[in-house]
Amino acid sequence: MNRKLLLSILFLFAVKMSAQEDKSRFSLGFNYGFGSEFNNRNYTFTNHFYKLQLYYKLKQTKHFQYHILVQPEIN
Repeated sequence: MNRKLLLSILFLFAVKMSAQEDKSRFSLGFNYGFGSEFNNRNYTFTNHFYKLQLYYKLKQTKHFQYHILVQPEIN
């Protein structure tokens, strides 16, 4: 099982990726995560979040790129 998984991952890295060659002004992303804070006996806070990220490129100069980010989040 582990050998098949490793071979599959290596195959995916060896395949030419062409997803980001388009010169679009829009970018779309998805982010998720979890965490906990204040781990003590009186109070514990855990967090699970999902974010959808939409970027719009305003301007690109020689050293900088200016983007607008819209990022709705569910906690």
